[in-house]
Amino acid sequence: MCATLFNIGHIQLQHEQTQTANATFVSVYQLAKRINHFQALEALTGLAKHLGGEGLSMWEGLLQQSLASQEHTD
Repeated sequence: MCATLFNIGHIQLQHEQTQTANATFVSVYQLAKRINHFQALEALTGLAKHLGGEGLSMWEGLLQQSLASQEHTD
């Protein structure tokens, strides 16, 4: 599941759907973190650095923003 979602995120980036791609990568992060999927977490770390972020803290920050946003809409 992590690999499939990661690939979908890359396709979204290729189509310049940055927000959608980031949401997909955050989903990968949530799942990989929950099951301790080292390869997925390592890939996310590399991707974050490639995108100008600071590794997994980038995805954690986006996750927290998403959760806070959901709280305000509920």
